[in-house]
Amino acid sequence: MARNARAPGAALPSGPVLAVLVAGIGDLVLGRDALRALRAGFPGRALHLLANAQALPLARAMGVADGLHGFPIRELRGGPGALGLAVRVVAGLRRLGPALAVNLYPPASRAGALRMGLLLRATGAPARVGVAALGLGLWLTRGVVPAELAGLHAARVMERVALAAGGARPAGPAGPMDLALPGGSGYDALLAGPGPLVGLNPGADQPGKRWAPQALAAVADALAGACGARTVILGGPGEEGAGRAVAGAMRTAAVPLTGRLTLAELGHVLARLDLLVTADSGPMHMAAAAGVPLVAVFRGSDPARFGPLGPPERCRVLACGPGGDVPVAAVVASCREILLAGRGE
Repeated sequence: MARNARAPGAALPSGPVLAVLVAGIGDLVLGRDALRALRAGFPGRALHLLANAQALPLARAMGVADGLHGFPIRELRGGPGALGLAVRVVAGLRRLGPALAVNLYPPASRAGALRMGLLLRATGAPARVGVAALGLGLWLTRGVVPAELAGLHAARVMERVALAAGGARPAGPAGPMDLALPGGSGYDALLAGPGPLVGLNPGADQPGKRWAPQALAAVADALAGACGARTVILGGPGEEGAGRAVAGAMRTAAVPLTGRLTLAELGHVLARLDLLVTADSGPMHMAAAAGVPLVAVFRGSDPARFGPLGPPERCRVLACGPGGDVPVAAVVASCREILLAGRGE
């Protein structure tokens, strides 16, 4: 399963286990099983998590690590002034003295693999595990062979990496994730009212994944007419234009919250929804892990690798190939099916 036969474990020096998962919010959610496997495999050691700094409130709510460390991904993209922040984070990890560092998410580019390799070495961990792809294997003491991960869902890939690092399968499955993050209840009054509450999430980390605003608007209008649904438009910073486009194309009213929500507020709103209509995105994975009913439209990404992992009866995935599109009528039908099932009809 891995490039080197020797697995870390009892031979490790004293020190905690450091899990590295500095990708997006959705990837953090998908990494839950991997983090639980590390916890189960090293019960006598503290488990620390290095995550995207913006995802720390969610990581804290997940309760899968003894210590949390935020890496300033967004700040580094903004310019060299944030380099000092990254240096301080790495210095703190080195003082932590991890015996084992595990990079859970495979590198996506050679440049990313080089940066991750430097980061893992900089922690001072004598044992370093990850996927030996795009040159990252040169920095690892144990590398998982990429060919053995082909076709697996991203969550299962990260779990395989955790097992290769010495993790163990937990005694039982993870329960629904609690999205009631502290400080998230500020929009309760605005969202109150009769009829099912439907969230629209037009954003995604890549423009090619997004569904047309006019199509989302048509779905919302159809559900308002057929089910008396109320609509709230979600989305993170930088997605305000997509939110405005959806609201502008709707004939019925909506509560526009795109770009206004903290992560805690987003979690709280998602937990209140009767249905989420979304692209492949972080909010999709948050909702799925919490058991929130959803209909996901996949454009430009593979649901077999990145699809929602919520209860099958609460998740519908509609996908199309490159250059294609998902019919509005099919999305409306899936939404109505889930809403009616929620009402026991």
